[in-house]
Amino acid sequence: MLPKVSIIIPVYNEPGINAVISNVMVQNYPDYEILVIDGEESGRTLGLIDNKSIKKYISPPGRANQMNFGAEKASGDILLFLHADTILPAGALDKVSGIITAGYKAGSFNLQIDSNNFLLREIISRTSSLRSRITRLPYGDQALFFRSEFFRIIGGFPALPLMEDIAIMQIIRRLHKKIFILRDRVKTSDRRWQDEGMFYVMLRNPILATLFILGVPPEKLRKYYQ
Repeated sequence: MLPKVSIIIPVYNEPGINAVISNVMVQNYPDYEILVIDGEESGRTLGLIDNKSIKKYISPPGRANQMNFGAEKASGDILLFLHADTILPAGALDKVSGIITAGYKAGSFNLQIDSNNFLLREIISRTSSLRSRITRLPYGDQALFFRSEFFRIIGGFPALPLMEDIAIMQIIRRLHKKIFILRDRVKTSDRRWQDEGMFYVMLRNPILATLFILGVPPEKLRKYYQ
């Protein structure tokens, strides 16, 4: 029997939520559930969801809080955390299931920025994927996944205002557990690069990540990541 996969989607004012849900539902995997966790008290995004089978919750805001809340409500053997602007590749759930069944505790996909801009789509995407393979510290937009029992043992995502993705991977590395990075690429929207400036985001993200790894508190870095 294949393990059950819980797909946890943290949201905050995400008008495109139905497209993300539809992408998961065409995965053709026999046993999964989708949980959407809204950090907005009004539940604005939850009100947009068409499919009645989706489990919908409101939690305290903050991506780490929302993802941990979703993990508490999830019933799957595997937890997959999917950003609301990220699309899974075909066969993603089968591959995640295979990796966890093989004994790995955590993993992610490679990254593809969904953009008409060649620099974003090819150069920055491949550079980001190479960075995560070298450091074994994939970012949250690479669709992180975990064996659910292991995720709970390590305490879930640290309750940080940002960098919770790097922080949890650091915990796993300190435990000497392998992090498997699939070659398949998730597609994530280029809206952040377009809204904030491509070169600014390209320089800011690795600098902030490096500062965090060197010990700068995320509260001090937060003002640069709005």
